[in-house]
Amino acid sequence: MSSRLKRLARLAVIAIAVAGFCGPSFAQDFALAEDMSRWCLEAKHGEFEPASAASLAPKQISYLVECTILPAAPPPGGYSRDIVSEADIAAARKKADQRIAAKQAKRVIIADALMTYEFNPNFMDDVGNPLITTTVISDLPVEWRVKAMTSMIEQGADIDVKNQYGQTALDLAKHRKQQAIIELLLGHSAK
Repeated sequence: MSSRLKRLARLAVIAIAVAGFCGPSFAQDFALAEDMSRWCLEAKHGEFEPASAASLAPKQISYLVECTILPAAPPPGGYSRDIVSEADIAAARKKADQRIAAKQAKRVIIADALMTYEFNPNFMDDVGNPLITTTVISDLPVEWRVKAMTSMIEQGADIDVKNQYGQTALDLAKHRKQQAIIELLLGHSAK
C-alpha cells in the first residue's frame, strides 16, 4: 500500500470509529476501525478478500459494499514524460483502459460476494448518500448495477430515499440518461 493510501487509511480510521462501527471496547473499536479502513481501500482497488467479511455486522458489510461500488478515483499523475507521440498516447490510454476494466471486474466480484452476506439495503453513508443512489453513480457496468439494484429492492431498499442533495436514484438515473436503471426504478414505482 502506498504512503498516500496509508495516510488516507489513518484518517479514515478516525472517521469510522466516530461513525460507530464497533462495539463497547475502545481497543476493539480502534482495531476494527483500522481493519474497516484498510478493507475499504482494498475493495475500492479490487483487492479485498470477501471471506474477511463473514463475521461482520450488516452495517459493516453495507459500508464495504458502498466502498466497492463507489467510483474509483483515477491514480494521480497522468501520462509519463516519455510519451511523445499520438501513438504513444493512444497506447497508454488503451493500457489504462485495460487496467480500469480489470479492476472493475474484480470490484464486481467483490461486491457480488459481499451482497451474499446480510447487509442493509437502506444503508446511508455519513454524509447522507443512500446505497441505492451510490449504485446509480457507480462506474461499474450498468448491467451489474441493474442486477445489484434489483437485489437491493427485493431486500427492501427504499427507492424514493433522497441523497444529500435531495435527489432520488431515479433523479440521478434520468440526469445521467441511464435508461435501464430508469426502467427498473419506474417498474418499482419510484416517484
